[in-house]
Formats: sequence, C-alpha cells, structure tokens
Amino acid sequence: FNSRRPGAQEYPDWMEGTWSATAEFSGYAFPSKTMNPALLIKEPTIPGFQKLSLVYLPDVGSTQVSYEMRFARREPNGPVLEDRKFNLTSLVTAY
Repeated sequence: FNSRRPGAQEYPDWMEGTWSATAEFSGYAFPSKTMNPALLIKEPTIPGFQKLSLVYLPDVGSTQVSYEMRFARREPNGPVLEDRKFNLTSLVTAY
C-alpha cells in the first residue's frame, strides 16, 4: 500500500485567479448503509455532523451564499493550486 501522503490537488492553468462562487444547500444524504442517521442527528457534538454540516457548508439554514475562491501558483511555473486558507476563510465569512 502507498505510505506517502498524496500531494496537493493540481488544477488546470485556466483556473488561476480569483473566482466568484455560490454555495447552495439542497439537502443531505447518508451514503453509509451501516450508520443510523437518526443517531447521528440526535447527538449534536459528533464532529462533522453538527447541524448536519461539515465546515465546507457551515450554516445549513442559509439557502444560498456567494463568496470568492482563489487558485494560484506557489512558485513561478509551478502547478495551479487551491489557496485553501483564502477559500475557507472566504466561505466561512460569507455565512
């Protein structure tokens, strides 16, 4: 099995720059056949399930939120990568 951590996700060159994005909550699904969704909803302190959300959709009560996303090169001629700090801060601030 591969013991190396995977590298950062690389994006196509045309994604370099700052983008306007919109997040919209349209429901949720529990893909696991072994977990009981009722038990997860009942216990609000389980990380990742509070308010049926993960940090990438921090407030299920909001129907649609607009925010900016940034993709940049960390070094000249390097690959285009997500600016994760900027993107997460932008998303959470938008809510």
